[in-house]
Amino acid sequence: MNKITAFIFRPSRQKNGRKVLSSFYVLRWRMDSKNGGKDIPLNVRDHQVAEKMKADFIRQKERELNGIAEPKALLDAAQKPLVEHLADFIKDQISRNKDEMYVYTLEKRLLKLCKECNWRLAKDVTPDSFALWRGKQTLSAKTKNDYLADCSNFLNWLQRHGRIINNSLKVVGKVETRGKERRKRRALTDDEIRRLFEMSDSRRVVYLTAVNTGLRRAEMEQMQKCDVDLYRADPLIRARSSTTKNHKEGILWLNEELTNELKKLVGPDDKGVDPVFERVPSIEEYREDLEAAGIPYKDEQGRVADFHALRHTLGTNLARAGVPPRIAMAIMRHSDMRLTNTTYTDVSQLPIAEAVNKLPTFGTVKTNAPGNAPNLVKPCLDVSSPVHLVNPVNGEKPLATIGDCPALSLVVAGSQKAGVVPRLGLEPRTN
Repeated sequence: MNKITAFIFRPSRQKNGRKVLSSFYVLRWRMDSKNGGKDIPLNVRDHQVAEKMKADFIRQKERELNGIAEPKALLDAAQKPLVEHLADFIKDQISRNKDEMYVYTLEKRLLKLCKECNWRLAKDVTPDSFALWRGKQTLSAKTKNDYLADCSNFLNWLQRHGRIINNSLKVVGKVETRGKERRKRRALTDDEIRRLFEMSDSRRVVYLTAVNTGLRRAEMEQMQKCDVDLYRADPLIRARSSTTKNHKEGILWLNEELTNELKKLVGPDDKGVDPVFERVPSIEEYREDLEAAGIPYKDEQGRVADFHALRHTLGTNLARAGVPPRIAMAIMRHSDMRLTNTTYTDVSQLPIAEAVNKLPTFGTVKTNAPGNAPNLVKPCLDVSSPVHLVNPVNGEKPLATIGDCPALSLVVAGSQKAGVVPRLGLEPRTN
């Protein structure tokens, strides 16, 4: 068992060749004789007070070692205002080079929770208080889950740094998001895309790029001419990690149509940092183009065709073209195939009816309605009757068919008289 030893002293220093003692006591302690001591300034001048503080310290450490009391660091953290813990958490996120917008949103949400849930200390963060706050919100189901995820991330950080015992929101379940989406998007049809291009000549290349590469609006705004390599066997766009949503570099391969349009903007010697597009249309301009093309922004099912719907259009067109899901996932730059196959694929535009009609048929019996009797016998060639020779010549044996034969019977020679005997049916004739 580890033994705690401690003593108090006043540190000394040399001043003008003389030893000078400090006015304040320091506590030096260690767990066993092998480890070096650790000093804790007591900031008191009275010897008796310092002795009492030493005794209290030893008692606390012994209780911690035996599981009777919480560690001193945990007790101190419990008295620290939650907003101060939050400030430390945000500084740590910044030091880890987290995205600026992510950190901004994270801090904004957590401060909102602290204020509206009346969380002053870490102990105030309870499942009931969060659930009560969530129940009063008119936010979308996804946004409510984002708040829960951000708060759990914060509490997990506090736990890893020894500031709380556990994450109290671990038991809180997520809100069901299926069927609760505030904004449901749809893919644009081929005809709608053509009409959109016709009504927006100056912005046609922007829309063509979006529907062929899946680049987001913010990513297109930051695309530079040095990112585009059009004059090679396989033209491509390099999406820099600093511009993408997942902070990963992406390679976007281009088809001939888009390559020819981009060559009007980027020459073979253009390798600078100038933007490819002079400007990306605003949301209002995009909606004006939709209206001019006769494309409803919201359909009868409440689904919208906003700018991000062009990315959904790419995902849907990949599925329509029969592109393998793993390749489509790479083109869409997704980390989860479910995003590609569900969220970004508009099922209403897939050839489902045609696929069903391609299924094999099995010749099942039809209903016995009048005039529609089932034909259970496989069609076959007509069966001729057996042929028999009358008055054989020179002792020849009569000729007769044995069993069934095709309708074209054996031609009988001229001098022989043929006679027909009754039909023998389907069984072979025997002697």
